[in-house]
Amino acid sequence: MRRARLRLAAGRPDLALEVLEQRPEGTNPAEPTTGLLLLRAEVLTALERPSEARAVYEEVLARDAKSPVALAGVGRTMLDEGRHAEAADHLRRAVAKGPPYEATYLLLAEAESGAGHLDRAEEALRQGTTALPKSAPLWVRLGEVGIARQNWAGAATAFQHALALTPDAVPTLLRAGFVADRLEHPNEALALYERATESEPQNPQAWTSRGLALLATGRPADAAASFDRALALDADFAAAKSGRKLATEKTRDQQVQKYGREALLLEARVNRPVAKNDLFVTLHVPYEFLEPVLAAIGHSPAIALDRLSAEEVRELESGSYQLITAALERRPPGIEHRGLTLADVAVL
Repeated sequence: MRRARLRLAAGRPDLALEVLEQRPEGTNPAEPTTGLLLLRAEVLTALERPSEARAVYEEVLARDAKSPVALAGVGRTMLDEGRHAEAADHLRRAVAKGPPYEATYLLLAEAESGAGHLDRAEEALRQGTTALPKSAPLWVRLGEVGIARQNWAGAATAFQHALALTPDAVPTLLRAGFVADRLEHPNEALALYERATESEPQNPQAWTSRGLALLATGRPADAAASFDRALALDADFAAAKSGRKLATEKTRDQQVQKYGREALLLEARVNRPVAKNDLFVTLHVPYEFLEPVLAAIGHSPAIALDRLSAEEVRELESGSYQLITAALERRPPGIEHRGLTLADVAVL
């Protein structure tokens, strides 16, 4: 049995079957053990011979009608034949008949999903996680069904349970990050992707997902570095290439907005529209940014106050004060000396 199992684990079920069909001296071929029968059925399943595998599983059930492995195995062979509805009926009976068994719940969920009943699949998995709360695969599968149903909150909870059991499982971290992104929790998604890159630094998908999360949190320069790391691992990784291009564009846009804010502050100080010479000489704006910055000023770029540094906020406040002061010196009719109303500010 050990030789056969080793060959099966190595991806050679054909060789495993050859070993099982050998008859060592002193062995009674008419009375194979239950363990040997189950291994043979597993090998036949791997060889995509479901009807033969089911016959072996049924031989086991003739000995032990509640064998969870055999009950699940019969369901597996039905699924391999595309008989999802029959498999679901059989596996529901298996859940009721035998002791809690992880594979039975997973196969039942697969059968219900294949039959188009995602709600029943979720119900089966919830039943499984109740019976086997320490089963990470059940929680992961519950999260996947939540994604399929676009039940993002439920999926997030399921993945949290799975990660509590297997905190370094990179596929689970990536899926949990995807769900957090769908819930519009970019910082949480970033934290999950950070864990994924720490657990498996050679995974280009982890670095790419991290880069996308950094873009979502307004850090394009850091995102570009993350995409570069992914491309260093796999130069043809399409998602990383697209992300790197987007990060470059976002970094450029961010620089244009920064120079645009500085240009607006300069306009407030000099009390006249700024020209290219002002940008280049006074603000040291790189030549390639002169036209984009002037265009941005012409379109009154919005300023995201929540993303400004403390120093930038102080500069903006100072510039705004200077702008209003300069306007007051040319005070239009209607603004009294008593002070400014909101309407007065709008006039300015």
